[in-house]
Amino acid sequence: MIRSLCLEMIYGELPFCERIRAAAAAGYEAIEFWDWRNKDLAEVAAVTRGVGLPVAAFSGNRRHTMANPADLAGFREEIRESLEAARKVGARCLMLLTDRLLEDGSAAALPENLSASDKMEAAAVSLGEAASLARGSGVTMALEPLNTRLDHPRYFLDNSAAGFDLVRKVNVPEARLLYDAYHMAMMGEDVTSVVSGNLELIGHIHAADMPGRHEPGSGEIDYAGFAAALKRLNYTGAVGMEFSPSGGSAEAAEAARRIFS
Repeated sequence: MIRSLCLEMIYGELPFCERIRAAAAAGYEAIEFWDWRNKDLAEVAAVTRGVGLPVAAFSGNRRHTMANPADLAGFREEIRESLEAARKVGARCLMLLTDRLLEDGSAAALPENLSASDKMEAAAVSLGEAASLARGSGVTMALEPLNTRLDHPRYFLDNSAAGFDLVRKVNVPEARLLYDAYHMAMMGEDVTSVVSGNLELIGHIHAADMPGRHEPGSGEIDYAGFAAALKRLNYTGAVGMEFSPSGGSAEAAEAARRIFS
């Protein structure tokens, strides 16, 4: 597996591209981030090439939803722009959200007349459109369920079962699920069992512990067992450490890397 470090929540004392160098020094094999629009992509590309760390993933949509059919045109254009950004930095995965997130992490309200089935159908169409745009690019579209119990109230896709159903419905290699063990554990899932039973549908994994969303090994999730299962299943994709350090950034990065070594 490829150990990737999400640079949005760690090394906050450093400028962004210095965080890339810190991730390389910590022994990671890739980096990832959220919004590409607030990054100097030319500098990111130069630094990642210089230290030998590829960009595993970044957010494909932060402005347009997948669950509202009226947003499809805007979503499609945003994906086109994100694919061009991926080409510039060599990213292999775009992380997709069904909703637009507000500053506090909650999802922006959708029209009240949209039913759950309307939202599912819109999400399936949006995922299919994104996958179609990605065809031939080598970039995977990874749909991410999030928890609604604490971090992202009102977010539509809050369980992996519905996410896997959407991936199966689209049924192309460019469409996969981003399985975030923290978010799905927060929703009560047995994360090792779910991943073990659905690995062929997963294109990217995120790891943080609960409670607190700190580094793996700091809380209640059995990350030793989770990592062992990924090795047993010969998972070759990326595991993105997307956490807020419980103490110093360097120590937390090292602790997380060791669990997945």
